[in-house]
Amino acid sequence: MATQLHAGMLDRQVSIEAATVTREGTFGAAVSTWSTLDTVWAQVLESASEPGSNPGQAMAVAAYVRPTKVRMRWRGDVTTRHRLRHGARLLQITGVAEVGRQQWLELACQEWAHEQ
Repeated sequence: MATQLHAGMLDRQVSIEAATVTREGTFGAAVSTWSTLDTVWAQVLESASEPGSNPGQAMAVAAYVRPTKVRMRWRGDVTTRHRLRHGARLLQITGVAEVGRQQWLELACQEWAHEQ
């Protein structure tokens, strides 16, 4: 059964961001800068489960990944090379799926959180 979505379910604003990689002048190191492509209305579905821990993490730093799904109106320019900003949260896009016939877009995302 297909997921039924309607415009009223898009109740959160998220910004779609893309990275631009430039070279630092002195040593030529790659520097990534993120810029906003667009801000859109979306549905943000957070995982109800406890976030999983990051294997191999240092003892002093607790890092975890929280899976999240984000649904928005269809657009063909969003890929896993982009990320989303939802308030103060950054969501890495790990998967992109078409819902309906180019009607909706469902993004599988991971929120990374780091604590000292």
